[in-house]
Amino acid sequence: MAYGKNVAPSRYIACQGSALGRNGRIIVEREGGTIWIGGAVIHNIRGTLSI
Repeated sequence: MAYGKNVAPSRYIACQGSALGRNGRIIVEREGGTIWIGGAVIHNIRGTLSI
């Protein structure tokens, strides 16, 4: 698989945890130069990320 600019679709949903009975979904969406990441969560830890 080649990696580079515009390889991923503009919207992607990833699922994990179903084998443990903890179905999780993460939604990744690109709008122009901005990437949005979201989904329903249970807060276990709080923090700030600087890139």
